This record gives sequence, C-alpha cells and structure tokens, in this order.
Amino acid sequence: MEFPDNLESARDSKIGIAIFMLAQTYKQMNKSELAKEYLIKTIDFEMPHGWGAGESPEIAYCKAIAYRKIGKSKEADEYIRNLQKEANALLIANANPAEYTNSVKLRLHARQYIANGYYMMALAEMARGNAKQARGYITQLLKNEPSHFGGKYFDLFTSGN
Repeated sequence: MEFPDNLESARDSKIGIAIFMLAQTYKQMNKSELAKEYLIKTIDFEMPHGWGAGESPEIAYCKAIAYRKIGKSKEADEYIRNLQKEANALLIANANPAEYTNSVKLRLHARQYIANGYYMMALAEMARGNAKQARGYITQLLKNEPSHFGGKYFDLFTSGN
C-alpha cells in the first residue's frame, strides 16, 4: 500500500526496522538470498525527515548488524561508534543543577535524556556482541526510567541477532 508523502506513516523510521526484521525472518526460513536482499535494503534505508520522523537509534543498530552480517565490519563499527558518541553526549550532558531542581518537567526531561543514553549504549554493545554489558546498560536505564519503551522491549528487539 502506498501512502502520500504528507502522512506520518510514509515517513516512519520504523519502516527501516521492519525491513531488517524481514531479513531476520527470511534467515530463519533458510531463504538466504532473500535475507541478504533485505539486509542490503536495511543498509540502503534512508532516514525519513519531516513531521512524525526523526532520528532512531534502532536504525543505526539495524544497519550495524546488517553490515556485519554481509561481512562489512568496518562500516558496522562506524555505526556503533556513532551510537556510542551520541549516547555519551546524552550521558555526559551536565545541566545547571538549580535549573533542574526548580522544574519537574525539566527534571523528567533530563531523566529521559539519561535513559536514552543508556539505551543507545546498550544497542551499541549488543551490536558488538557484548550482551552482558548491554544488559548492564538496560538495568541502569530501567532504574532511571522504568517506563522506557526501548528498555522494556530490548530483549525482544535484539533477539536473533
């Protein structure tokens, strides 16, 4: 089904994740040519822009795994490094303490930043194959933000990679 470009559904970054999941499905069905075709489609996926679209660390994770699975470790490592760099920027950001103690909204926003940083670090470690270290980041994430969607469904998203 085709959607007009002005609809959010046409610019949803989760389309890239769905393409990656199709590659995983074809692999499990022992259809290696189709799996490789969809890994390449994952790599070629362009992040949509506009209303309802935005940066997604899951896309970087999917691309890193896809590159690794087709034997391009250098490209995979570049995506992993970028994930870690963005995660560190979120985790290291030091807000003005007075500003954050005076506003509940700002404190919650800061907590979400930290949770997102841990989530991105977990994705990077999982893409490297360090499941134990990734689990440690998810534990930290859920301590800071128990309702974080990515943290709650991390195992489901990364299983089979």
